[in-house]
Amino acid sequence: MGLTGGCLCGRVRYALRAAPGLAEHCHCGMCHKWHGAAFSTNAELRASALEWHSGEAELIAYRSSPARERVFCRRCGAKLLIRRLDAPDAIALCLATLDGAAETAPSRHVFTADRSPWFEIRDALPCFDVYPGCEVTLRPTALGDLDFVLALERHPENAAFIGRWTRAEHAAAIAAKDREHWLILRAHDGVPLGFLLAFDLRAAGLGVYVKRIAISEKSRGRGREALGRFARRAFDELGASHVWLTVFPDNERAQRSYRALGFAVEPVTPARRAELQAPSGGFSATSLVMVLKSEERRA
Repeated sequence: MGLTGGCLCGRVRYALRAAPGLAEHCHCGMCHKWHGAAFSTNAELRASALEWHSGEAELIAYRSSPARERVFCRRCGAKLLIRRLDAPDAIALCLATLDGAAETAPSRHVFTADRSPWFEIRDALPCFDVYPGCEVTLRPTALGDLDFVLALERHPENAAFIGRWTRAEHAAAIAAKDREHWLILRAHDGVPLGFLLAFDLRAAGLGVYVKRIAISEKSRGRGREALGRFARRAFDELGASHVWLTVFPDNERAQRSYRALGFAVEPVTPARRAELQAPSGGFSATSLVMVLKSEERRA
């Protein structure tokens, strides 16, 4: 092979024992922030195939999500790779850190639903709104699913952003005709990934309100896809004029996902906010109200 690479300042140097695998352009929000660019270009590689020649002590790892660490040089800031904590021998090598051309060229664009609005994809590579294999399906939540639902609500990563209900409250929502309680499943094997809870407020002229959505695997586009699927149901099957939700102002990750689907922040007067409190079951006085109208949806 003879492939080598390193960081900008030259302190960190590595060599590859094997060729990189699948390479792709990633347009996710985290890559935007990490690279300061429209997308990153990464290639699959076994961790055992990478050998550090110098500068390993200069590496800093930032845990960007529960299952990912982003590794960079502390001297020059060069981004080098992403570690998968859920699969320790799998890494994503930042392809441009190689000294020469790799045998593997990028073969697709992923997370294009988050594409920077000022960047246009003009090549012929296939594009995926989410990461291939991360597609989800929805099915009605059953009482037997509530252990999973309750545990997810109470997980420390979710507790700061969503409310918590008792088992009895969830059971009542499952049984109620004006409530929508859905389990979010991984499409290819049916593994539960999260849940979505919504109120059908059409009779009051308030559309459909998404009370709560929680996902166990963050930053992989699954929550956005699940919300998009539910929005299609709300518009196409329930006949809703709009779907709305509330979000804490500091939950920027959720706001980006909602905007990618077409949700927009709607200014709400104190009187209107008070009017929405009772039918929605209440929400924080500081929460933003985001609305998706049928004609503006992108899902």
